[in-house]
Amino acid sequence: NEARASALARRHDAAARRGENSGALLATWKAWESAIVAARHQEAIRQALSEAEGRVKTAVAKTRGQNRATLHKAWAEQAEAARKAEAAERRVDVMIARTRDQVDVSMVVSEILRDEDRKSECRPKTAADLEHQLERAEQEAHRRIETA
Repeated sequence: NEARASALARRHDAAARRGENSGALLATWKAWESAIVAARHQEAIRQALSEAEGRVKTAVAKTRGQNRATLHKAWAEQAEAARKAEAAERRVDVMIARTRDQVDVSMVVSEILRDEDRKSECRPKTAADLEHQLERAEQEAHRRIETA
């Protein structure tokens, strides 16, 4: 009986460690995935900014040898390119803020999961239970960040 109880305790301990490792891996995966998405988006915005700057330089070069009406048209194009560049810069700022928020959420979720593991005596028994635990932790993380 003692051997069975010991084996059962070892199995429960191993299952608990696997659940803890799965939760940490999932949180890390989500943080990595959001960082990749943000990096791709930032690169696209940087490319748009570069193209806008190129259009501005091209417009200025074209106007040097042309008449006054063409010069006014080029100024309008330059103003439009500048507006687009400013809009792209604002999008970059928003994406950087979102990326920071996502990383903050992942860190808070990890903290919540660690706290739950310390307090809880039972571990999730199924993948669905683990998903529910992660969803609750993510909701709690958003609530904590909003109230902070």
